[in-house]
This record gives sequence, C-alpha cells and structure tokens, in this order.
Amino acid sequence: MFKRAEESLKKDNGVILDATFVTQELRRRAAGIAAIAGVVVPQLISTGLDLLGNALRKAGEEDTQSYICHLNFDAPPDKPESCIQVVRGNFMRSRALVKSGLVKPQGMRDEEVANRLTKLQIYISDRPQFFLELRVRQSADGSALALAPSYLEYNSLLKTGKLPSNPPKRGLAVQLSFHKPGVKPDGNEAVGAPLVLGNFHAGTHRSYLSTKIDNISDWRPEKETIWFPHYGAKVAAAEKAGKDKDQVRSGRDSALPKRPFTLTAIITEVRDANKLLLAMANLFDAAKPTLQTELEKLALESKRKEAELTQLQTESTNSTAYYNAWVDAETKILTYCKESKSGDTADDKKDRLTKSKDARVAQLDANVKALTAGLPTPYTKLISVSDAKDLDSCP
Repeated sequence: MFKRAEESLKKDNGVILDATFVTQELRRRAAGIAAIAGVVVPQLISTGLDLLGNALRKAGEEDTQSYICHLNFDAPPDKPESCIQVVRGNFMRSRALVKSGLVKPQGMRDEEVANRLTKLQIYISDRPQFFLELRVRQSADGSALALAPSYLEYNSLLKTGKLPSNPPKRGLAVQLSFHKPGVKPDGNEAVGAPLVLGNFHAGTHRSYLSTKIDNISDWRPEKETIWFPHYGAKVAAAEKAGKDKDQVRSGRDSALPKRPFTLTAIITEVRDANKLLLAMANLFDAAKPTLQTELEKLALESKRKEAELTQLQTESTNSTAYYNAWVDAETKILTYCKESKSGDTADDKKDRLTKSKDARVAQLDANVKALTAGLPTPYTKLISVSDAKDLDSCP
C-alpha cells in the first residue's frame, strides 16, 4: 500500500491511505474488556480457590453438633425416676396426628413407664432421629445415682436429619443434668454426668439388655456414668427431719410430697477429623500460588490476545494516519512550490499566502501524527507563511 502511494506521489497525484478495517468503538471496547479482565479475573480466581480450599478443610475438620432439651417434672425427692428417655424427632400436639406408635422401652413391663411420654401428652409423629433409653440406678444408701443405656436408636444423622446410602460413623454422647427451679443446668447445685455412647453408623439400633434377664434388678449395665449425688437427696433429708418430728407427735407415717425439678439433656454428635482431607487441604494451600498463576494464564489468554490485537490495530491506525498526513503535506508543499502564482497582484499574493499556509499546517499535522505513531518527525524546517515564495523550503 505504501509503495503504491510513493509511486503515485512521484507522478504528482494525490493519495489517501486508509487502514480503518476495525472501528474505533470496537477497538476501545476490546481494550476496555482486556483491562477489566486483567483486574477482575485474578480476583475471581483467588476467591474461587479460597472457597475450594476452605470447603476441603471444613470437610476434613472435626465437626461437633449439640442439641439441648429439657423436661420439667414433679417427683418425691427421695424416689428417683427409674427410666429416662431422650428423644430427638418430630413431635405433634395431638395423638390424632401421630403417624406411628411411640418407641417402647425394651425389657420393661411397667406400662406406666412405657407410656410415660404419651401420658405427658408428648407425641412423636414418626420414627425419631435419635432415641435413647437410660435406666437410673441408685446406690445402696440412696445418696447417689448413675445412668446406664438400655436401648439406642440412631436412625439418621442429627445434623441433616437424613440417612445416607452409605451411612458414616459419628461419635455420640449425652450429658444429663438435674437441677431445682432457679438453678442453671451447669450451676453449682446442678447434678448429673456425661455418658459417651461410642461411634455408631447412622441407622444403628442397639439393645444393651440381655434377653435372658427376667428381672431388671439383676441387670448389670455394659456401660454407665459415674455416680453423682441424688438430685433430691438434700431436699429429702431436710423434709424427713421435719417429718420425723411430726410423725412422733401424730403417730403416723406419711410419704414426702412431690417437688419440682428440671432435667436438661444435651445430645452431641461428633464427626472425627479426616486426616486425608486435611492433608489434601494443606497441599492445596501450598499449591495455591502456582494454581493461581496457571489459571490466570488460561483465563486471560484470550483476553490478552485480544488486547495485543487491539494494540497492533492501534499502531497500524496511527501509522496510517501519519502517512496520510505526510502525503497530504508533501502534496501541499508541491502545490505551493510549483503551482502558486508568481505575479505581484493582490490575487497572486493571496494565492501564495493560502498555499503556504496550507503547506505549513499540513507539515505540522504530519509531525503530530508521527509523534502519535512513535515515528520521527519528517519536517524540521517548515514552509513560511508569506505572500512571497519560500524557495529555500521547496524541494
């Protein structure tokens, strides 16, 4: 293109060069997209890698979920409850809404105990997520109690309420606390003990009672809590001391009245740490800088190429604009030098002024276009704007 332009100029013909095959708007949009991508994409990649690494670490770390419930009850302070049922599930307000029967205690013939929840108008609507029956054992002197599991149903994961097709193992434990009104479950006057049940697959049903046991009093538990003070011992002792005096005066014996207590239970489900996943998370964290760099290269490659193409198009446009301006300046210089009038009339002087001005302006424009294109300026000596011919500046 430039060779043909040079040949045309030698013949004193005018030439216009055009390389605007991509519009300025498209070039600006391409450059803008590349610039924005260069800022946004690395941040998006970094955020994505952080989320992935955190998810991997969270999946590998120990996860503990605890659920708390309580029951208010009235009981004689000297006669502890014989059976406790800890249940987590969906409960309804009416027996009519219940879908299935209440899980019944194993090895117990006492209907009053077996239907304890129903008598309290507590109706479980479906198979519970968690059901634990505990037997209360009392020391010979009546001052201490211990809790022992007799039956366990672990029907679904407590965290999700679901039973996976390949049920994982979870650690299960319960903490029971007996306390009087106005005393917190972890207060100094509260009594109770923790019981670690062990690791179980969701879907486990287990009886801790032998079918050979005819009398519950003959049962020796597989595991139980340590002894803890009887929750009603102090109340019973104080009331018995007062009743002994009344009994002497009245000559009759009477049972201690029922007193209010609260039983608070905390069920804990623990997922053990996964050493493999934690190791993978550590490796992922260590490799993050390398992953970041490689992903940025992949994500930005197309944008980078687009930006490079835009730069080349810009350079081509600027070069074309310069050569057009240079050709225009050379044409106007030739017109001034060879075609301007040489007479002394007013019209002749006006013609020389106009042509010299056009040539000088074209030279200045060519110099500016050269600087824009990163090229050396072609004109160090400019045509003088005058009504006389500047022959020294003519080629």
